Amino acid sequence: MKPHLPARYHKGDHLFDRTLFEASLERVEAFIATYPNSRRIQWTAIGLDPSTLYSEKDEPPTTTVSLPSSPVEQVFTPADTEAYGVPGFLAPHQTSLTKLDVIYIAAQSTVRVLHHLGLPCAIFGSLACKLYGNARTPNDVDILVLPGTLCLTQEDLKLLIVRADPHNYILRDAKDPEATYRVLHYRRNIFGPARMYQVTTKIDLVLPGTMHFPVLPLSSIAWNGDLPVIPYSLLLLHKLQAWDDHLKATECRYTRKVPADVGDLEWLLSPGRFMDYLKMTIPWRDRTIFTEEFVMLSVERVKDFCFAFPPYSVHWSEIGFETA
Repeated sequence: MKPHLPARYHKGDHLFDRTLFEASLERVEAFIATYPNSRRIQWTAIGLDPSTLYSEKDEPPTTTVSLPSSPVEQVFTPADTEAYGVPGFLAPHQTSLTKLDVIYIAAQSTVRVLHHLGLPCAIFGSLACKLYGNARTPNDVDILVLPGTLCLTQEDLKLLIVRADPHNYILRDAKDPEATYRVLHYRRNIFGPARMYQVTTKIDLVLPGTMHFPVLPLSSIAWNGDLPVIPYSLLLLHKLQAWDDHLKATECRYTRKVPADVGDLEWLLSPGRFMDYLKMTIPWRDRTIFTEEFVMLSVERVKDFCFAFPPYSVHWSEIGFETA
């Protein structure tokens, strides 16, 4: 049984009768079946969604990638998500996307591709801060990929993602002319009132062993909806590491990130249920997440941070760090 459709379909200044509209939807479905590389989402973006021709019992065949089930210990509840103001993903037909919308869509898409390839992952960096409730809009998507026994490099991962979805992912030259790597970008076509335009966001992929990231136990990954996030404790020390690295950098493109790092750390150290959890557990001796070297470096970084920002000494001491 087909759903009720209006007698006329309005699109801009044009009017289409019901028969032509339904026939067009059927042609779109046939086009997608004939040319699988075409994107259903693009037809939907201009108001031609073939799925409206089908009832719930008679849905068109589509290829979907299901995310693995979240760990039993779900860190974020629906109430948390609403309270933290983390937006959901926009419907395909919406024609107005903010920078944050595109970043969320890119994160969701990349996680799905990685899971489809059998690669667990977890988001870190400023987007992880946002998923935990920080107000600052992140600039890109940072993902820790857990390849298991597969011998993969970062460049291998980028190529796998591009080959899995060449329509939405591209590789671009790095800003450093001497770099031997390329940068992964997610791109999305937006259909505006008068034209179609494209927005992109950068995707940074890292492997365990890079920047002291561990082979993260899957049970320790936090989930916000269908987005996996590194543990709050690991995020805190990695943000501290980013602040220290950017502070000591010689290139302007890194040093100008210091104020944002400080803001993120100030938020991460603010009172709340996550900080309360760190006070109770003092997790820094967990060698499945924190190597001894990383903890020793963090101890010195905490002292440096407290020297620069004395009011935060009390917060670091409450979670087990010496501040002087």
